[in-house]
Amino acid sequence: MENLDPCYMGCKCKMRITYNLGLQPDFIKIQGILLCLEDEIGDLRKINYTGGNERTIEYILKKIKDLLYKQKYLIDNHVNPQYDKELEELVMFLAMNTAYKRPIHYDAHLVGITPPISKCIYTNIIHQLNLVQYLGIVIEHMPIHVGSDLMDAMIQCMKKTTPKSQIKNTYILLKGAATRISKVGEPALLQDDIDNLVEVSNIMMQNLTMLPVDKVNAWKSAQIYEHMGYCLLYLFNLLLHCRKGAIMKTFLYNVFRSCCSVVQNITVDVFCLWAEIEQDDENLQTVIANKAYIVTECFQGYPDAVELSAMLTTISRKPKTLTEQVREADIPKLIKNIKKENSDQKVWFEALLSNAQLLDDEEALNCVQKYTNLCGESELFHLLDLFAQTKKDVLKKIIIDTSKNLSLDQLMSVMVKHFYRNKFECILSDDVEAQLTVIFNKISKTKCPVENLQLEVSLLLLQSPKVVIRFLYHECLKSSLCTNLLKGSFDNLKEVAKINDVGVYVLNDIIKENLPNPGNVENYAELFKMLLELDYFSNETVWQKILWPLLKSLHEGENLQCLNCTLQIILDSKLKIHHSLENKEGIEFLLNLMTENRCKFFTFNSLKQHIVKLIVDIILDSCRVYKEDKLDLSKEDIFSGYYKRYLTGDADYPLFETLCSNFDINKHGECVAKILQILPLSVTREWLTITEGIIKIGGAEKSVELLTDMLIMLCQLLETQKESVDSLTAALRYNIRNYGICLKQNILQHSLIETEIRVNSQVCRLLSYLPEAVKQEEGLSLANILTERSLKSLKEDKEFLCLLLLIKNSNVCRVLAQKMTC
Repeated sequence: MENLDPCYMGCKCKMRITYNLGLQPDFIKIQGILLCLEDEIGDLRKINYTGGNERTIEYILKKIKDLLYKQKYLIDNHVNPQYDKELEELVMFLAMNTAYKRPIHYDAHLVGITPPISKCIYTNIIHQLNLVQYLGIVIEHMPIHVGSDLMDAMIQCMKKTTPKSQIKNTYILLKGAATRISKVGEPALLQDDIDNLVEVSNIMMQNLTMLPVDKVNAWKSAQIYEHMGYCLLYLFNLLLHCRKGAIMKTFLYNVFRSCCSVVQNITVDVFCLWAEIEQDDENLQTVIANKAYIVTECFQGYPDAVELSAMLTTISRKPKTLTEQVREADIPKLIKNIKKENSDQKVWFEALLSNAQLLDDEEALNCVQKYTNLCGESELFHLLDLFAQTKKDVLKKIIIDTSKNLSLDQLMSVMVKHFYRNKFECILSDDVEAQLTVIFNKISKTKCPVENLQLEVSLLLLQSPKVVIRFLYHECLKSSLCTNLLKGSFDNLKEVAKINDVGVYVLNDIIKENLPNPGNVENYAELFKMLLELDYFSNETVWQKILWPLLKSLHEGENLQCLNCTLQIILDSKLKIHHSLENKEGIEFLLNLMTENRCKFFTFNSLKQHIVKLIVDIILDSCRVYKEDKLDLSKEDIFSGYYKRYLTGDADYPLFETLCSNFDINKHGECVAKILQILPLSVTREWLTITEGIIKIGGAEKSVELLTDMLIMLCQLLETQKESVDSLTAALRYNIRNYGICLKQNILQHSLIETEIRVNSQVCRLLSYLPEAVKQEEGLSLANILTERSLKSLKEDKEFLCLLLLIKNSNVCRVLAQKMTC
């Protein structure tokens, strides 16, 4: 027997406030058919009875049926659900163009555009083409008198159908009638029409509950009992559909009376037989008993329901709760209820996911795959847990499809919980890298971010986390553009990257394969800077687990070039190294490294000295003072000793005073000797600091004189050397450039013209001593530092002009001359 539950039977008959039709192509085709039929047969309104008109009606039906089959609206004499809306509108259109006792004005633009047909023709079309479900909608929406006319005409048609079809069709029509009556706003104006519809409805109920002699003579008792059961179930469903307003009183009374006529004939044999009939995953007895309980509860206190309620006490049974039903259900029942796609679908689906036999049942897995749209965060987490425990490949596609239903935030929340519990061993796909390559090839071609890039990356992260993290790092090392584009993606996956330090381990592996070098140092710095800004890594993590171990490894391998680049990364990434107990050993390493690489004039190495420069900048800009602990250095000189005290808060004096104590500016020779011991060892930042200290004691003019004399001594020293000339030349060049920087930043930036004139003389004096190997390049650099105003003031100064002659380099002299005369 077909399902008679209201949710099932009423799916095509839901109440609608309005029903407006436009002129559809199908209507034009119907118009053409009816016009032709009218020409052949005559006035179609005159065919009011089946008797004697069988062939004519059959001919008309064939024309309509051919159209519906051609349009694929019907398949094997059944409605094609794909065209449900089209059939609904077509049945409504035919109803508008049917002749009634009174004219209608419903959607007037469509009324009368075809030759009108009789109610007999219309109801035969509906009945014989199995379109009754749409007639229920017609009754709901069209004027009440139309409903009573069409239901009256349907009574004759339904006498020819099987009892099973009669139950279903009667339910549809009566439900439509109940809905239409309840929608009447002013009952007094339509009372006669309402009474007519109620009366016709009552006749339909009586025809249903009274066993038709011509049909049941050959029935066995079991068939009669079954028919009684479904009639009662149908009446219960109708009661539960009806409203309790005053306008429905007579209609409800008739339904109660029909129910009683069935219930009073229920015997033990009838009730027992119902237990053998399957209905809605239960037996018919249980379904009727549960429905009887619901009806009794629903109409408790309703006067006309008293008799029925009393009669139902012997058979009614409180229905099981949904929780109880779910708990007792086996897999086939779970699947069946999921496929109903009603409001309880999610509950049944969750129960199927939790069933211990899920992975052993192919149909259950297919069901989960089909309805992955029902999965949320908890369901995805459960599936991931299940996969981690079983490693069943069949779950991979289900999990991937399920993950696509979640928002980015939901997906990340599930991933964090999953990876914390199950780590990173669950690989859902082997082609993640290929998918990422496609995405990033598109980025490289368009130079624009891919739409939903963060979500795309996160979906792949779930499938193979280490591959994704590794790929993203690699892309950032290729281009800083990717670093900017991937900032959001890294922000999303940072909680995943912190689990078991997977982000650290993957990055360390990449660094081993791609050691920092001049070609990638900028991209490394941008990557670390971005990761620190996002708190993807903390400063402590980057220092303690990545860069300090890398520095130690490079130092042990004597790889100065990569070590230098790594220090540059620390500086450019804005890493902060807090001097704490945890970082003590690392800070000591940096100070020892500084001492080890600091170069004297005779052993100068530009790479080593640059390493020292970077370490000084790191100490002053990236490290934080920590007074609670002392530093122990294995290699200590006057510089590292000072920085050690600086980092522990024990540096009582600035760098200059520490390195050059008892500096008597009036003892020129001693002062030159002292700075000769210090400045060649110093990096640029230290030069600036020491020069500032000298200026504070002796003033700018005296300071430049001391610095110039020191450099002249170095030039003279270089002339006496026959070995390591290239190294010493590089050392001299390094010191000259620091000298120029100090002049520009510490002396000439806000100086008086008198000071500038003094600087001019000292620089020209120095230029005359510079070796030929450096004179032109460094001479031009120093010449460009000198101010035009001071040089112009010296164009008549014979002493200064003599100094120019001593330079003995035409290019340098030309630059100075141009500045003096411009």
